Amino acid sequence: MDENGATIVDKKTGKQGLMLSASSIKWIADNEVEVKGGHYWAGRAAEGCTFTLKKRNGVWRVVKDKRDWIS
Repeated sequence: MDENGATIVDKKTGKQGLMLSASSIKWIADNEVEVKGGHYWAGRAAEGCTFTLKKRNGVWRVVKDKRDWIS
């Protein structure tokens, strides 16, 4: 469900989905960022995290994640 109580469904597969969010991006270096974000899952759980991403060979990858809060 989303914040309005609706289920989030993948349009291609019909499977239940997960809502992801990103609220801020802090540049650490040209190839590294820190992203505040989280997820919301069908009214069952929510979590806020800080993700560290690094760009390697042209691809951004999460190299660290820290849970900031959970509900």
